[in-house]
Formats: sequence, structure tokens, C-alpha cells
Amino acid sequence: MKGEVSYVPVVSDTYWTVNLGSMTVNGQSITTVHNAIVDSGTSLIVGPKREVKNLAKLAGATEVAAGQYSVDCSQTLPDMQVSIGSGSNKFDFTITGEALKIKICVAVVICQCLFGVAGMDLPEPLWILGDVMMREYYTIFDFGSNRVGFAELADKDIKKIDPIIPAEPKQEVF
Repeated sequence: MKGEVSYVPVVSDTYWTVNLGSMTVNGQSITTVHNAIVDSGTSLIVGPKREVKNLAKLAGATEVAAGQYSVDCSQTLPDMQVSIGSGSNKFDFTITGEALKIKICVAVVICQCLFGVAGMDLPEPLWILGDVMMREYYTIFDFGSNRVGFAELADKDIKKIDPIIPAEPKQEVF
């Protein structure tokens, strides 16, 4: 961890819901939603379908399934600026365009990149800040004080995208 931890109060006793102050790309607001859940059980960043569709368009992503997008692995994606919390209990951070790519390879040479943001309409409009965000920032779930803490990672080297390569099934020799 590098620097100080910034704590953001939990605003709802359901999940780890925090106030979402803003979310922008290239200076343009991409959401009207005011709540986000910080969730280690969600792989991607998830938001309302309509807003994610607009974000995907800004990023040059292509829809491959309902609410899911792919991007060219060599493409430069715009950074996403996010502000959570408010007042003195606020944390502003950037999710780089490179961090928004998830490289998946079927074989070492057959790879594609998923866009790390997916669209899903939930009963209550909100964003889910999953592993795509949490890989970039040290995250502390402080149950006793009903808050979530964030800090810069000490070594934040994401220049290379490590691909996800499924393991080959073992073949037994008889």
C-alpha cells in the first residue's frame, strides 16, 4: 500500500453501498446514479444497461451479448474517473483504460479482450465496483466502523495484460 487510506462511509446496511459522487470519461459524465456497491464477488464493473451502452460506445467496444462487450486488445481505451463518498470522506480515483481490458486466451495465440464494464439493470439503479476496480486499489472492508477504505497500491504496474488461459484437462496414461 502506498500513501494514506481514505475511508468512505457505507450509506446503506445492505451490501457495501457508498455514495457515488461522479463517474466521468474524457470529462463527460457517464452516470446519473448516486450509489455504488463495492463488491469483491463481482468480476467486472457493472452499471445500468443504458449508461454502460453509452460508455461502451465512448470506449469503442462492441456488444457481444446482452450487456457484455469486447474491445480490440491493442486499442487504447479512455480512463474512467470516479469519485465516491462526499466532503472529507471522499475518494477520487482513476481506472485506466488498460485496466478496463480483460484478456482471455483459448490458446496462447487465440486471444480476445473483454471490456471490464457490463450492463445490468437491477431493481435499484446502482453501479457495482467489482474486481476490475479492486485490482487497482487496496480495499479495506471495515465492518466495525461501517466504512470502506481505499489506498493506492504500492506496485501498480499494469502495462502488460496477463491473459487468462484455461487449464488443459489432464490426460491419464494407463
